[in-house]
Amino acid sequence: MSNYVELVNKVLLESGKEQDLLDEDTWDSLDAGRRIYPRVKRLVREAWKTIQMSRNEWEFNTAELRTTVLPRLKFKFGSAPGVLPTLWRGAISGTVIQELEYFNEGDWVAGTAAGQIEFVVVSGNQLITGEEFFGEDEDGSFLYTEKGSYDFLSETQGLIREPHWSTFVAGNDSSYPNPVCYVPWDNYAYKTYNYHTGSNNTPSYVSQDFEGKMVFYPQSITPFTLSFVYDVAPQELVTPWDEPFNLPLEYHDWIAWAALMNLARFDKDPDLFSYASAMHDQYQKRAERSLLPIPSYRASPFNRGWR
Repeated sequence: MSNYVELVNKVLLESGKEQDLLDEDTWDSLDAGRRIYPRVKRLVREAWKTIQMSRNEWEFNTAELRTTVLPRLKFKFGSAPGVLPTLWRGAISGTVIQELEYFNEGDWVAGTAAGQIEFVVVSGNQLITGEEFFGEDEDGSFLYTEKGSYDFLSETQGLIREPHWSTFVAGNDSSYPNPVCYVPWDNYAYKTYNYHTGSNNTPSYVSQDFEGKMVFYPQSITPFTLSFVYDVAPQELVTPWDEPFNLPLEYHDWIAWAALMNLARFDKDPDLFSYASAMHDQYQKRAERSLLPIPSYRASPFNRGWR
């Protein structure tokens, strides 16, 4: 297993610069802070980051999220003079919801709060667009505007980047897991404001709205389970003992050769660049053969017979 300092040393050796090699004790020494060392450290760090970002489909740079999706609503004109209520009742529908978490901006005391509320239904099964909700003992209120949206940052510790839209699957205790088909926002014909009531069906479609967040249709007012694959934020090498996360051992030298190519560019050394490029390409070709999903074809997800 190669760590950060070992990759830096490989670049130093292959570059022919004849610099002293580093170890964990000399990594932050005075000598390692000058001459070529800072540049090589930076080039190795950038090479690993660039490799991770070069393709969304790298198997070593993807993960799967499995989570329970709770209903959320968007609101505005949120007002509460004291402690925020945990129970809210719709003025028209009579539906009572229990707040689980607030995502809002503005000031509740000033009556300018707006954002989203994640909730569970205590009684009733309907939310009516434009109705006002009042807190316990009418000690607060807000205006319900439409269904909420999701970014799942907290569920992935902020690591999620781009979802793989063909991998969405939803289910619940009363139905089998089903694929959820992606529909581009420009063609999203189901921009409904209300939740799907009286049913425990899971969503059939998912889209990404104008804010870059996920929305579902038809989304039941009850929770459902969701899983999908996503791109992970690139790992940054920081300490000398940091190792490339999830990259198989035999590909670690790929990072060093990529860094050496950029060092040769900086030094305007065509022979060194040609040498490093030839080695880099061998690793990249192998990675593209072995570390990417197997190409396949499938039926159109919009063909109902496919279900």
